[in-house]
Amino acid sequence: MKTYSDYMWLKRQLAEMTEVLSENLDSPLMRASLENRIESLKAELDTMEEMEYHDTSLRLWFGGDAVYGSLGIFSDFASKTSVILSNMIATKYVEIISGKPSEAERGKIRGFGKSKMVISNVLHGSFGYELGWVQNDLFSELDASQAIEEVIKLIDIAAKDEEKLDELLQEESPRTVTYLRNFYKTVSETSNILKMESGMNSTNLSKDELAIGYSRVKETNITDRIVTINARLSGIFIDSGSFEFVGEDGKREVGQTSAELSDEQLTEYAQLYTNKECNLILKEYKKTPVHGTAKTTYELLKIQDL
Repeated sequence: MKTYSDYMWLKRQLAEMTEVLSENLDSPLMRASLENRIESLKAELDTMEEMEYHDTSLRLWFGGDAVYGSLGIFSDFASKTSVILSNMIATKYVEIISGKPSEAERGKIRGFGKSKMVISNVLHGSFGYELGWVQNDLFSELDASQAIEEVIKLIDIAAKDEEKLDELLQEESPRTVTYLRNFYKTVSETSNILKMESGMNSTNLSKDELAIGYSRVKETNITDRIVTINARLSGIFIDSGSFEFVGEDGKREVGQTSAELSDEQLTEYAQLYTNKECNLILKEYKKTPVHGTAKTTYELLKIQDL
């Protein structure tokens, strides 16, 4: 079975042979041989493009004050941006595997486990790095590839399509919006370019586009406060790190459990309070985009008797 690496190798071969052919070759035999090989490569690529590939690596390039001439990328910048991106991809990954795209809110990123992004290579041509997916199984790779694709698209749209960005920010979790804002802040203040590639997905942003993107995403306001709610606990779902409750107004709400709560504590809460009235100690997050309506989400901190 052909892999994504095979596909990219054929693309490079095609580019190299096309470049050689563009030179005025004196040998008719060599020209004919190259033309035949180019046609063969095109036919193989056409066949492969009908298949679906899941690239689980993310390549990034930067410039300006993020890099030191042609010698390398500053470690503090690489550390900040790689951590933000890894967490952003982790959040998207959990949203995908839990089947709840708007519920990977604040709290522990459950379900992520050992499936993390690591810096697997340093890239030249400007300078950058490559993030690679640790876990290696078919289903993990498929979901990770989708998570990386969604992150690239979100970063691209922030700089290039304000109307579409407003729509997306209505649906995105506060966690994702915070990571997006922090990434744009770090990159726009330091680098004069951003290039990202993963599989067929890519973006290439100039210094002006980075500034535009940051100006848009930073306007989304996220506030939080601790609240106590008299509610009926509907359930706690440890695998996805989520919980459900019905408030005093009769409305069903879904939130995420805190990173400070162990699986044992969550199991105990579920046994004691499921389908019972109790006091939920919550952190309430309110996300207010520039355009559109505010969105409120919850993080479970503690449960007490009435």
